[in-house]
Amino acid sequence: MSFRLRRLPYAMTALPALIGAFVIAGLIQMGEVTSAWAGLASLALLAGAFAGAAARFRDIGRSPWWALVILAPVIGPMTALVLAFWPGKPEDPTGTEGSAASGG
Repeated sequence: MSFRLRRLPYAMTALPALIGAFVIAGLIQMGEVTSAWAGLASLALLAGAFAGAAARFRDIGRSPWWALVILAPVIGPMTALVLAFWPGKPEDPTGTEGSAASGG
């Protein structure tokens, strides 16, 4: 079983998590928030966004490792936004996607 995430569920879950992580990180850098809990919340939100991006990359036919791109300062948020609009690949009817039987 492969974990895939379509466009709408990605846009409803992973994008808000990524935006929340960046907002909290920005508040920490500006000195508005100094609590360790804010840093932990930011990491938790970023982990959710990373998991969503990995599933979304799998849905469009790319390696989930491409999700590391969202950690880049400028291109990361742009990539996360593009993932919300990029069409996914159709489901594999044989159910062998990514298995040894299919060669992948």
